[in-house]
Amino acid sequence: MKQVFRFLINEAEFLIDDNSLQRCVDASPKEQLKIKIDSVRKSLGIEDMSDVELLVDELYKYQGKHEARLEEERKRMDEEEEREIAEGTMSPDQAAAAQANTNDAQRRRETSNHGQGEDGSGEGEEEVDENILRLEPELLTAALKEFHKVREDRYLQE
Repeated sequence: MKQVFRFLINEAEFLIDDNSLQRCVDASPKEQLKIKIDSVRKSLGIEDMSDVELLVDELYKYQGKHEARLEEERKRMDEEEEREIAEGTMSPDQAAAAQANTNDAQRRRETSNHGQGEDGSGEGEEEVDENILRLEPELLTAALKEFHKVREDRYLQE
C-alpha cells in the first residue's frame, strides 16, 4: 500500500495540494510522507480503507493488463519477423538488428522500472522487488480513471 502512495507522490505531484506542500517544509521526512499521503487520498476522494484497497488492487491490475498487452505485442512482432524471414522478405541481418532493438527496448524498460531506490534516485538495491508498482507514468491517468469507474460501480451496487 505504501508503495502505491509513494508512486503517486512521485509520479502525480498534482494530487498534492499547495497547503500540504507548505506544511511539508518544516516537517520530518516521516511526517512529510503522512501529509502527502493524506493529500493524495483527499484528492482522489478516498474516504475509507476499502477505497485504499480498491486503489491498490486497480493500479496493480492495470499494470498487469498493460504488461500482458506488451507481451502480446512482442510475441506478435516476433512471429511477424519469423514469417518475414521464412518468406525471404527480411534478411537474417535485418532480423538480427530488429531483435537487438527489441532486446535494448526491453532492457531500458526493466532498468527504468527496477533500478530506482525508494526516493527514485536510481541508487537502488540489486534485488528487484516483484511487488513494486511498475506502472508507466503515462498510464497513470487511465489507471486512475479505471479506479474511479470501478469505485463508482461498487457504490451503485450497494
